[in-house]
Amino acid sequence: MRKIERVKRKTFIHHDGALGDVLLSLPCIRVIRDNSDFIHMAGPPDVADLLRETGYVDETSPAGKALFASLYSKGMERAAMDFLEQFDHAVVFTRRGDSLLVANVEKVVPRTEIIITIPPEGERSHVAQFRLNQLCFGGKSDDLQSRLTIPSLYREEGKEFIVRSFGIEGRGPLMAFHPGSGGRRKCWPLENYFKLGERILSSRASRLLFLTGPAEEPDVADEILGFARGHKGVIHVRNEPLIMVAGLLANSDLYLGNDSGITHLAAAANVRVVVLFGPSDPFLWKPLGKGVQVISAGISEDSLEGVGVEQVYARVSGS
Repeated sequence: MRKIERVKRKTFIHHDGALGDVLLSLPCIRVIRDNSDFIHMAGPPDVADLLRETGYVDETSPAGKALFASLYSKGMERAAMDFLEQFDHAVVFTRRGDSLLVANVEKVVPRTEIIITIPPEGERSHVAQFRLNQLCFGGKSDDLQSRLTIPSLYREEGKEFIVRSFGIEGRGPLMAFHPGSGGRRKCWPLENYFKLGERILSSRASRLLFLTGPAEEPDVADEILGFARGHKGVIHVRNEPLIMVAGLLANSDLYLGNDSGITHLAAAANVRVVVLFGPSDPFLWKPLGKGVQVISAGISEDSLEGVGVEQVYARVSGS
């Protein structure tokens, strides 16, 4: 009897969202992974590379690459068409289903799925579930517990970095703080992070790891550096690659942060997460993970200033 060979499915994913937005699509991408033999992802370079390193995709390219420029115009170039013709399946994550990008990908890859990333007003499903429901493969609610498995290489590098930074005298649980976010309204005041840090250090043997990246303003990073230099048991890590940040988070006992991409990364790395939310609705946008606890200022509030240090301390200390 002649053996029937299974047809290989090559999938192209286009997702140009920022880190948190892409991680909210992880349940979708996991289902796509399970139904594809090869995946090429066009997205933000550092985010796409993170998904490649953790096994979600096989190959990546920057969404802003010159090759893809004509996908946003009426005259698609031959090079872009030739590239897309190697795929028999495409998934485009987008805010608008009627964009030129969508139309051009559909011209070349007839089996194209469109995942609208922003739910309509009145939608009461979590954003990840809303996206998952649009996939032709479908998905159950327990699919929302997808995780990033951080490779042992990066976990070990993170562990070595931590030991080297704190020295042999460093002891106690490691708490990672990320005080940044995509907008000031989403940020708990920086001085509150400092007050909380001092409260923790004075009450128990602990180590504090402050994380900042390119999105944080230089003066914020400088203030954190000054705080770290003035307190034993505190270090400041700035502008590390995402996969290294993931390795550091995987070695942390707890993470505290605002509604940001790094907070979503901590949740995906299966860290115990306390996230400060406002004015976004955590029912729709909270990070995925069983260990995620939300402190919400309320969607009607314009800032997180009303969230007190003692309230957060009680949550992070488990009291």
